[in-house]
Amino acid sequence: MYINLNLQRNILANLKTEEKRKVPLEHEYLDSAEYTYVLKVPDGYSVEYLPEGTTLKNKYFDSTISYELKENQIIYRHSYQLNTLLVDVAAQKMVNQLLEKLKRQYKEVVVLKKK
Repeated sequence: MYINLNLQRNILANLKTEEKRKVPLEHEYLDSAEYTYVLKVPDGYSVEYLPEGTTLKNKYFDSTISYELKENQIIYRHSYQLNTLLVDVAAQKMVNQLLEKLKRQYKEVVVLKKK
């Protein structure tokens, strides 16, 4: 059984910019959030694969995704923080690169196997 616990995949979509953009990206306010989801492993199943998680960080934003197996539950945490109101054109490329890595992380799944 494959389960993707990344339920808030679009929370950082407003940070991604087009490569042709020639003006800075301006945000109205700094932002941060943390999401926690708990999945109870169903009776008769075991965890075959638990993603490693990741931390992505630069001076403009940071994001951390973690997975923890505790007793019979998988605890998924995703936090992010927007650290600036203005992202200049050169920095937009750096932010876009981190967002691509985060996008790959959003595709990670937990694998449960029937005992």
